Amino acid sequence: MNGRDPQPADFTLPTLTTYAFQLNVTKPPFDNKVLRQALACAIDRSAYIDKVRHGVGKVALSWIPPGHAAGFDATFRHKIGAFNPTKPSSFWPRPGYPDGKGCPNLNSQIANTGANPTIAAFLQGQLKDKTSALNLTVELMESKAYSALYNAKQFTWGFTGWGADYPDP
Repeated sequence: MNGRDPQPADFTLPTLTTYAFQLNVTKPPFDNKVLRQALACAIDRSAYIDKVRHGVGKVALSWIPPGHAAGFDATFRHKIGAFNPTKPSSFWPRPGYPDGKGCPNLNSQIANTGANPTIAAFLQGQLKDKTSALNLTVELMESKAYSALYNAKQFTWGFTGWGADYPDP
């Protein structure tokens, strides 16, 4: 031994971080609750973890990450709707889009950094594959411009995250 610290091995540790696709419910068409419910069922969160995050992470349906001792509600996923590729079509008559026809183009804004272009492509593919009625246009933006748009609540469908400073929800 030479008294130096050994070189660290490559490893990952869990963090109390949650990422979310956030819809601005004050802007059409995302002001339509039934459309939002259809979207919640149309996105395969497990596929997101596998394909975009390369297996790193767990599916979460609330800001408090799964496995967090205090405050995590395992039944919450049943309240908002887990992935179900056949379920979105059951919503169409209620928002006024029979068989999804007439549904406006969905727009999303996302910062053009890191894995965000891959995330955008994943979302577009999910909606195209799972619901032929939904078309998503993604605007990749410079980070500062996206932050300004997001903070001014002018985004339509964005991507955001939350990380705990310490393990207390």
